[in-house]
Amino acid sequence: MRFFSTIVATAAGLNLWALQAFAEGVTCNAEEGCFEFQIHGYYIINFVVFVGLLVYFGKKTIAQSLEKRYQDVAREIEQAQAAKAAAQAKLAEYQERMGQLEDENQRMLAEVRAGTQIEVEQILADARVQVARVATEEEQRILQESKRLRDTLHRDTATLALRLAEELVKQRIDGAAQQKLIDKALGDLAQLPAAAN
Repeated sequence: MRFFSTIVATAAGLNLWALQAFAEGVTCNAEEGCFEFQIHGYYIINFVVFVGLLVYFGKKTIAQSLEKRYQDVAREIEQAQAAKAAAQAKLAEYQERMGQLEDENQRMLAEVRAGTQIEVEQILADARVQVARVATEEEQRILQESKRLRDTLHRDTATLALRLAEELVKQRIDGAAQQKLIDKALGDLAQLPAAAN
């Protein structure tokens, strides 16, 4: 609507200027570059008639087109503003989620560190208990082995000492001394049941 008003005002202004020039009777040639009504005035009149016809016949259609275009642009602006508001809300939501994820990540890392520390301490405690148990078992085994070796050594030493003593006795005692010892041992044996009764 404002567009048509501007065109009509411009056409009216040009028309008035042309009429004024015609009333004053200004004449000039084309080289001077001035307004000459018989040439330029008809252009202006044609333009004014064209605009008038355009306004008269196309006013309603053009106004409807312009109104529709205005409404379309207004709707697109509203949709763009709604989309912008939705995008900003989504951005704020994502930023909040990112903050929550960062907090959750830090909390999980702290829990993992604490759990790892507890697990390491538990493993070390178990290892200490295992080492102490193995050391105790090893000490017991060493003591038993050493006792067995001592007993074996005593037995072997006693057996060897008896053999040596027997050899020595055999070498020093002759047949008569052996018979005397045998007789004495038999006599001692014979006295044992008598003493028991």
